[in-house]
Amino acid sequence: MTEEENLIRKIKDELKNADLQSKVFELLSDQKWHCRTHEGKPIGSDQYAGSGGIKGLKRGNKNRSGLVIETKKEYCEVCQKKTSWDRWLGERQEANAPSNIPSILVEKILQVYSYTDVIEQRQREKHELVIDQKC
Repeated sequence: MTEEENLIRKIKDELKNADLQSKVFELLSDQKWHCRTHEGKPIGSDQYAGSGGIKGLKRGNKNRSGLVIETKKEYCEVCQKKTSWDRWLGERQEANAPSNIPSILVEKILQVYSYTDVIEQRQREKHELVIDQKC
């Protein structure tokens, strides 16, 4: 078994409990360009770019490295219009998930905000707070 085949098998194993991501990876694992619109139909969605699909695969999480995925817009002969296309480059990248914030930085952020929940504007215990870039 080649190194590439081992990597694909390992990633598939890591994604076995992530239904949409495993289907998207199955499609992209050949490292060829794929049209989201018509090739997304067997996956059950042509909207698989969000955190449950492409974005989640790119980002990774605390248990899994992210994947290097390219995206482009190009005319699709099948769809007869310009669509989004994706391909996996056969590489991994460091995970970029909220849970990967270094503990020293987490502590500094909590101190700067005085352990205050920005939504409710009240102080909370450390274990009750989540640092989220959307806030």
